[in-house]
Amino acid sequence: MVSVATTKLLAPQMSAGLFRTRLINLLDNCKSRLILIHAGAGYGKTSLTGSFVQHSNLPHIWYQLDKDDEEQTVFLRHLQHSCKMLQEKHSFLYPEPQNRILNTSYKNLKEFLPDFINFLNSSTNRVLIVLEDYHLVKNSKEVNQFLEQFILYMPSNLQLIITTRIKPAFSTAAFRAKGLLTEISQEQLKFDKKEAEELLGSLSLTRENIHKIWEQTEGWAAGLFLAKYAVTREKSQKHQIIPSNFQAYTVEYLQEEILSGIPHKEIEFLELTSILDFLHPEICDKLADVSDSAEKLFHLADNNLFVNLLEDGITYRYHQILRDYLQKRLKRRLDNKELLALHKKAAEIYFGRNEKINAAGHLFLARDYNGLERLIVEMAPELMEQGSYIQLCQIIKKLPSEIVEKSPQLLYYLGSNEFTIGTLHQVSINNLTRARELFIAQNENKGALQCALSLAAVYSELGEGRSVEKWAKIALKNLKT
Repeated sequence: MVSVATTKLLAPQMSAGLFRTRLINLLDNCKSRLILIHAGAGYGKTSLTGSFVQHSNLPHIWYQLDKDDEEQTVFLRHLQHSCKMLQEKHSFLYPEPQNRILNTSYKNLKEFLPDFINFLNSSTNRVLIVLEDYHLVKNSKEVNQFLEQFILYMPSNLQLIITTRIKPAFSTAAFRAKGLLTEISQEQLKFDKKEAEELLGSLSLTRENIHKIWEQTEGWAAGLFLAKYAVTREKSQKHQIIPSNFQAYTVEYLQEEILSGIPHKEIEFLELTSILDFLHPEICDKLADVSDSAEKLFHLADNNLFVNLLEDGITYRYHQILRDYLQKRLKRRLDNKELLALHKKAAEIYFGRNEKINAAGHLFLARDYNGLERLIVEMAPELMEQGSYIQLCQIIKKLPSEIVEKSPQLLYYLGSNEFTIGTLHQVSINNLTRARELFIAQNENKGALQCALSLAAVYSELGEGRSVEKWAKIALKNLKT
């Protein structure tokens, strides 16, 4: 089975200061099946959706997407696990155990779709499904087809909220024409003048200065909150105005206003842990050689310092603005050798927790290509059994080509998976042929046999009978030796 990262299925806990009455009311009164929230980074998509989930107190599925979820088996297993979490948390909604959807090993999303709909239809209560950061899976044909069909046939008690930086790859015209779609755009997400006054009104600023801040940020949510934090820390609040070069100001603000009040040791902790996508206290402890990561992270989140606590009450995530800045600081503080060693350490921590995909990502960033090669060879059979062919190819292709070209195992896995994906037959043939040559040179008869069988399968798909016969005979010969 594909490993499920439960942190991706936990909604963030939002503070009262992030509550947007105008937009929450819009969502409260919305009857559409699909709610599409699309805007650039920092416009408050996550804050709005998280606040609405928290405010509504409705049963929900929250799915924080990332690039790995383009693989349909990864997407499927997380949705399947979200059903389990929903049933465990709201057992009154589903009095009859839904064993089929929880226990079936589905081959693909098409097979999963009817059971997913039937499971959700077994309750009459209103249920929310949130897909956060859809743009990260926009290239997945299978995911787009699944969502298009799901929206057409989803039960009337459901609402699907999709947040994204781009419009979806699947067509929304039919949903719009049937009144099934509500869109919240970047313009709508911008703070209007009245909302800016409400946000900044407690800071003893003149109304004129609030309007200037609003104009300079152009209603950008992240900008206004940065302004609020900055003005709060500024002794002379009355004259605080954000400079026109806002990006430079953001860097200056993060450095002088947030980090200046944090002890040097704490800043080092922030910098070191900024290499992690998700902040689990145990992992942070080992990476930063401390024992109080949980307390540090709680303090940051409790003080709204660009750190979000996830729904499990344990795991955190840095706001991207803060994380980007911390990573730049880290690169200035550590030399290249030290930075690579830090990623190697993170890889070892993840490997010790059997989180091999995360370990692979940090081995790549550590440029430990030999270690990554060994881990890929170890993971490959399991990933292939799970049907994660695209994911395996993507990991292999992270390695320098000169390493892949010298490894018969990597060439075999790359060639056989490219064939399974069905898009690169000639590349697959070249990789399998080269892999077989290397296996023979190393007297690895089993590997040569696997390559021959795979080549026969590729030529069979292409309808080239003579080549199929040729490679079948070679495979038979390998089998006898």
